[in-house]
Amino acid sequence: MKGKVVPRGKCPKCNRPFAFGKKGYTCAEHEIKPERYRISIYSRYIYSDKQGDPLDSFSRAYKLLAHINTEIEDGTFDISKYVRSEQEQFLIGNLVPRFWDEKKDKLAPSWAPDFKRMMDRISAHLKNMDVRDLKRPHVIDFAATLKDYAPKTQKNHLDTLKEFLRWVRDDREMILRVPQIPMVEKEEKVNPWLSREDRDNLVTLTDEGDRPIIRFLATYGCRPGEARALRIRDVDLKRGEIHIHATFSDKEIRERRKGRGAPPLTLPIVPEVAGWLDKRCREALPMAPLFPNPRTGDFYQEGAIRRLKDRIWKKAGLDPSMRLYDATRHSVGSEMVSKGLPLNAVREMFGHTDVRTSKRYAHANLESKRLSLQVISGEKVVWIGLDKKTSENVK
Repeated sequence: MKGKVVPRGKCPKCNRPFAFGKKGYTCAEHEIKPERYRISIYSRYIYSDKQGDPLDSFSRAYKLLAHINTEIEDGTFDISKYVRSEQEQFLIGNLVPRFWDEKKDKLAPSWAPDFKRMMDRISAHLKNMDVRDLKRPHVIDFAATLKDYAPKTQKNHLDTLKEFLRWVRDDREMILRVPQIPMVEKEEKVNPWLSREDRDNLVTLTDEGDRPIIRFLATYGCRPGEARALRIRDVDLKRGEIHIHATFSDKEIRERRKGRGAPPLTLPIVPEVAGWLDKRCREALPMAPLFPNPRTGDFYQEGAIRRLKDRIWKKAGLDPSMRLYDATRHSVGSEMVSKGLPLNAVREMFGHTDVRTSKRYAHANLESKRLSLQVISGEKVVWIGLDKKTSENVK
């Protein structure tokens, strides 16, 4: 057997080294046994097991030495897993703060608090675990602690754990592979959606000052956060285009669309919004909000748009739990499919394509988007520029 078990310290009464005999290491004169042991192997000392528990008996230390010899034979022995000062860098509880420090500035402000809470839960459950020893059973145990959460929340936690472990593997190079993460069976949720007629009714019930943004959302199915972030500069009246490239996250405008790698999106101006856009773009500066809150003159904040939605829903008699997202973006996409448009048209309309494909379609396929909008609007979508007569006739 490689290595040996040796006592730590000397007899507290006579200060002589402990001697090995029939009863193991002891002080024969005073019949005192050591309180701590260590393992000497490869010119290094091991004072505790992988969990950091001290070797407080000879039998415990000897069993650990036998286990180490098995690892040596298997080729899996790594002394840093036993040397506490080296092991600490591999503890999940110590790695999580480093991961958060690198990740936090890359997260959307609205998502960062939730992400931090999930990382804290992961750390609390696995903080004393050496990441090199993390196996699928440990992940399953963690998943079991999430059983009282909704399936989507469970999935978010496990996706966050997977992202953390990939960082450990790829950026820190501490592990060779990520343990298999359990799948969460999400409930099939059928989101309600509104027809074009119902969406038009919502616009009618909206106060005049708030009507432009609701009309825009009901027509294009743009994400509310992206519509709120639009500026005058994002509208090209000469080309008849609207460029969507930013979104609100909490109270901050981020110069990127929501979604990992989501490219900028170009949409055609349609008659339903043409007249108002022409007037607004001619009277405001380029950096001004395209859809100003009539009560503040500034961008709509999330709370303001939520209160606006609640007022409209109350007038319309809609279920308060129905989101603005469902009544606009989800409804536009659903109606496109129900009218027989292919899913590719929906992906193109909403910018759900690969970055390279999206860039290729951004200008070349405006006509395809015009046709998509024409199907659901019932009006021919052709940009002819705005003259005085057109501006007066287009609502």
